[in-house]
Amino acid sequence: MKILIMLLIPFIASAQVIKRAPLYTPPAVTAPPSTTTVYDTIDANTRDAYTYGSLDETLNYLWDAEQQIFLGNPDGNLERTGFQFQLNIAQGKTIDSAFVIFHSGASIFGTPTTDSVYFRVFDLDNAPVFVEAHAHDMATHGTTSATQIGWAPSSWTTSTTYTSPNLKALVQIPISRAGWVANNYICIWFDPAISCCWASGDEVGISDFQSGTTANFARIRVVYQN
Repeated sequence: MKILIMLLIPFIASAQVIKRAPLYTPPAVTAPPSTTTVYDTIDANTRDAYTYGSLDETLNYLWDAEQQIFLGNPDGNLERTGFQFQLNIAQGKTIDSAFVIFHSGASIFGTPTTDSVYFRVFDLDNAPVFVEAHAHDMATHGTTSATQIGWAPSSWTTSTTYTSPNLKALVQIPISRAGWVANNYICIWFDPAISCCWASGDEVGISDFQSGTTANFARIRVVYQN
């Protein structure tokens, strides 16, 4: 018996120094911020227009019953399209995503194919309404941010719904301004990328509210953090 005890002593001693490993504590998980989605749709107002070079702003355009406004380069004078959306978002909120959805009209002239567009925004607390016969270019209707987002569709075809790339960086600009107030208007406008494309004669019609089809009205969808 004494021999057996002597043989067990080393094992008993070693067992006394074994320490139990601490239980694993997973890192704290931060819940993602809650978000709210807001929408706005162009309707029969003075909040959509296009300009033809430095000539008049044309509102809610109805031309030869085509019911569309235009984007492109018909003859060397650029046509720029602008949409002003009312956003019920408090000042300083973080924008997660923003997309403009619009519908091409019945007319496409020339061969625009995949002509590019830059989306731009007025860097203003509240976009001023468009004024019929206001003789200036869309680019000078308001102070435009230097930030722009380029986009080239897979193709320009008639009666097709298009969705812009994520424009959150543009929408964030007016929302972050100190003078922004919920339910003010932002202006997103389309600038033909003339440096690379839009040869003279290339032109795309974009459905205006006059088309009478609600699904074709230009609209915006914005997701922001609460």
